[in-house]
Amino acid sequence: MNISRNAPDNEPTLSGFDALVAEIKQERDELRLQIKLGESELKNKWEYLETKWHDLNRKIHASAIKLQPAADAAKEAGANIDIAMEILLDEIKTGYRHIREKL
Repeated sequence: MNISRNAPDNEPTLSGFDALVAEIKQERDELRLQIKLGESELKNKWEYLETKWHDLNRKIHASAIKLQPAADAAKEAGANIDIAMEILLDEIKTGYRHIREKL
């Protein structure tokens, strides 16, 4: 994932996340419309991913609120959050792709 950087302090911004989150949200919305009475394995996967999706959104909002006032002190923590978000986004995106392939 490409995370844009602001000059001169080279701090990451959420714009790279915003684009990926929007892409995954669109995929999620499309899949939600297609899943009705599908296989129970897909329903279980969907429910698991829905939990992850809601958790991700909670973390995005919480980190934005917490990190904004303490941006300087949170640079290292922010990098760890970026990595964790990328992993979570990838897991959700891969899971949605798996469901789409099974439909």
